[in-house]
Amino acid sequence: MYSKFRWFVLFVMFIVTASTSLILIAPVTIVDSISSSSHLAPPTIITASMSTFNLFIVLSVMAGGILVDKFGVTKIYVLCLALVICGNVVMANLGNEVWGIFLSRAFQGLGTGPIMVSITLVARQWFKQNEHGIVTGLQGMAVSIGIAIGFVLVPRLVTYVEDWGTVFYYLSLINLTGIVLTLIVIFCPKLEPVELDVPSPMQQTATEFKLLQPLVLIGVVSLFCSTWLQQSVNSVGAGFIGTELGLGQIHGADLMFYYSIAYAIGSPLGGAVAGIWLKGQKDNLVILVCFLISAIFSFVITQYTETAGLIICLLILGLFQSFISPITLSFIARTYPKEVIGKVSGFTMMFNFAAGILSPYACALLLSTLGTYSSSFIAMIAVSIIGALVGFKLKVKNN
Repeated sequence: MYSKFRWFVLFVMFIVTASTSLILIAPVTIVDSISSSSHLAPPTIITASMSTFNLFIVLSVMAGGILVDKFGVTKIYVLCLALVICGNVVMANLGNEVWGIFLSRAFQGLGTGPIMVSITLVARQWFKQNEHGIVTGLQGMAVSIGIAIGFVLVPRLVTYVEDWGTVFYYLSLINLTGIVLTLIVIFCPKLEPVELDVPSPMQQTATEFKLLQPLVLIGVVSLFCSTWLQQSVNSVGAGFIGTELGLGQIHGADLMFYYSIAYAIGSPLGGAVAGIWLKGQKDNLVILVCFLISAIFSFVITQYTETAGLIICLLILGLFQSFISPITLSFIARTYPKEVIGKVSGFTMMFNFAAGILSPYACALLLSTLGTYSSSFIAMIAVSIIGALVGFKLKVKNN
């Protein structure tokens, strides 16, 4: 009953998502270059780049689900990628000013939000229930792959063209590839998606369901803490290695590649753990273990100055932190009545992206106040402990 064409749709989703996550991380991989030409302080660049991007994701994700339901995934992909390209052009021409960075990241964030929230519709319409976690995990993998490519590609492009602004024109070609693939989906003949009626394990109907109930809020906190951790590492990891440890901007970006790859591998693996191997029976225990490992190695990484130790810590952090998001989203898709899954997903992801706003801001504040990038890793210990205590409660009580 399921069309094989769904795998091509999943491939297009992967490329589209990766192209936007590359844009997400691009500015923080070349903070030194931007600072040299604009004379803006690095904390200002980090805050303007990361917090603005995530702010407009939050603003767009609220309406993103409604727009995707009304116009379909493919049309939203084309429109949103066009917005991202507009942001790239603004960054290339006005990125030496704070307001230019803000305007650029506003376009890019508005384009990224609906793309991210559309994954629940893709999973629900096209894939089997036990594949939902893999689908959401592959989106997480796409985000990590895009970020990993950004850490390696963007600094080298700056070195090659000797003008960081011009690099954003090159990056637009990647977004344009996403548009071309989406147009193939639109105009090629294909089978229609299939959605099967799968009963919810909750003893509630859609009319009885209340959004502000403890189980929903537990999922919100789990995903919030997960995103906080990822955004913190992405925001300060390269600076910690390159500047605080004195290993250089390119070397710092290179080592962050290991974190991104581990996160990319772990995302679909976490979805497989939730949906296939454990059949959703031990989600809370897996989340507990992942948060505790995050707490331990957020401290351990601050004790290393050698490349080998840093790589090991980044691999462990990336792998175990990546499990949390797909397991939480898979829990949502599997647990709640089908009529409210979109509502719960949108509500949860709104706070998820809010963490993306607050985390870089907190990292920049700690950097300005304490003068160290490593202070953000110490703060991650507390966030990990909170996530472990709350995430352990993510389970449906047996009646």
